[in-house]
Amino acid sequence: MHIVAIAAGPAHALYFSCYERMKLLFSGTAQAGHNPIANGLAGCFATLFHDAVMVPADGTNNIF
Repeated sequence: MHIVAIAAGPAHALYFSCYERMKLLFSGTAQAGHNPIANGLAGCFATLFHDAVMVPADGTNNIF
C-alpha cells in the first residue's frame, strides 16, 4: 500500500475535525452559524494542517 494512501485517512480526518473546531472557535459562539469570515479562516487553517500531513507523505512517495 502506498504511503499516500496510508496518510490520506488521517490527513482528511484532521482536516474535517480542525475545520469544525476552528469554525466554532472563530465564530465565538457554541453554534457555528452563517459567519463567512469564521468559515474562511477555519478553512485556511484546516488546509494548512491537512497539507502538513500530506505534503511530506507525497514527497516521500516521490523519493521512493
